[in-house]
Amino acid sequence: MRWGMDGPNSVHHIFWLKGPAGVRKLAIAQLCAEEFATQNKLAAAFFFSRPNQRDNPQYLFTSISYQWASKHKPYAEILKSTIHDDPTIVNKELHHQFHHLFISPLQELATKGEGISKCVIIIDGLDECAGAEAQQTIIQIVAASIQDHTTPFVWLVCSRLKPHLVTTFKSPQISPVTHQEELMVSQTIDNEITKYLTDELAKIGMEYDLLVAWPHKHDIGMLVDLSGGLFIYTNTIVCFISNCDSLDPGEQL
Repeated sequence: MRWGMDGPNSVHHIFWLKGPAGVRKLAIAQLCAEEFATQNKLAAAFFFSRPNQRDNPQYLFTSISYQWASKHKPYAEILKSTIHDDPTIVNKELHHQFHHLFISPLQELATKGEGISKCVIIIDGLDECAGAEAQQTIIQIVAASIQDHTTPFVWLVCSRLKPHLVTTFKSPQISPVTHQEELMVSQTIDNEITKYLTDELAKIGMEYDLLVAWPHKHDIGMLVDLSGGLFIYTNTIVCFISNCDSLDPGEQL
């Protein structure tokens, strides 16, 4: 992805990576996090996930501030003092959290002549954050900080195309600072899906001591066609075939 190479230099400060379930938004977010971390440009990454019970919006800014503090000592010292003076910050509304955890400390750093270079914050699975209102509030807070020049961050936000998020990102206050990229369902990644299925089923075959020729190429081809360019479908296939409660992966296939 082009943005993945020049994100911190982008004229937009919010990059919205959107698309339906199963088009590898999470994988892309993880790859971006790894890439920016190697460049020392990653401030923090937060991955919402309802199945893993990581959907509470109250943990977003606190987690981001903690991660960034671990990489920036001057900020960490201010943050420690801020929370010591008011431990209830972590329970306040998101607007107040953001102000006390980021805006105020950054203003204090500026008065001390501590320059802050642009760095990236990644939020994946925003649509899995509990409550549509909270999801919109998060974007509004971030966009306001960009327009007011109170934070130095570039934000990568990944989510599905929920109507309330589409409306939020299209709003006059947010669209000028946002670049949008949509991941489409496409069978152009069939080669990747073929390799993934071949490798994963080979592991299952070895585990259950199945024939060397298992599965047949014809079976792989049919599964790739059924996947229709969706990795989420492919993952489901592998989980079903490898179900430890089943008697035989061959029968499952």
